[in-house]
Amino acid sequence: MKEKIFSTRVMAEVALLSALAVVLDLLQSAICRFFPLWPNGGSIGIAMVPIFVLSFRRGTLCGLLGGLIVGVLDLLDGVDLSPLAVNGWMVFASILLDYVLAWTLVGLAGLVGKQVREAKSKKDVWLWTCLGVLIGGGARFVSHFLSGLYMWETGTKVLNIELNLSAVNYSLLYNGSYLWPCMILCAVITSLLISYQPKVMVQNLSMKAGENQ
Repeated sequence: MKEKIFSTRVMAEVALLSALAVVLDLLQSAICRFFPLWPNGGSIGIAMVPIFVLSFRRGTLCGLLGGLIVGVLDLLDGVDLSPLAVNGWMVFASILLDYVLAWTLVGLAGLVGKQVREAKSKKDVWLWTCLGVLIGGGARFVSHFLSGLYMWETGTKVLNIELNLSAVNYSLLYNGSYLWPCMILCAVITSLLISYQPKVMVQNLSMKAGENQ
């Protein structure tokens, strides 16, 4: 019997995994402060993994809700605005695109949640998990890209390297320099978790942990 989406257990999972994502995000941000490679914000880590797991377990709606909670809690912790956010509209755009919308969109990974849950082999788990990470992480990348496109007229620095790029190229390079490594890392970690802890990580996953096909 399928559990109701707004049951106490499901909401507890949403709250728990969202909180874990916030903790991981705070840790990776703190570590990256010792290596200030992204002057306008950004860090490499696995903070999206709990939202991917939530999305695969409980579907897109719960994933979107979990991502929204992370984005809002990130705001409460403090907004790291670009120095170029010089007026109210820029501040609003940065808050919406870099925090609220960016994290919410990670939940779109749930669009392939059914395929992940019904995977019959580790190969299928990796395939569908990586596709889900690409969908959710890619949607987040688009949100950050649009924010950068709005904020930056030209680009000056990525990974402490001085550059002179158009806003489009700079936003692509800047946001891609940390988000794509994040996506690769999250895809590997999430796939390993689901492959070797199927009953814990993904509800009703058909594949057994020791199965090799």
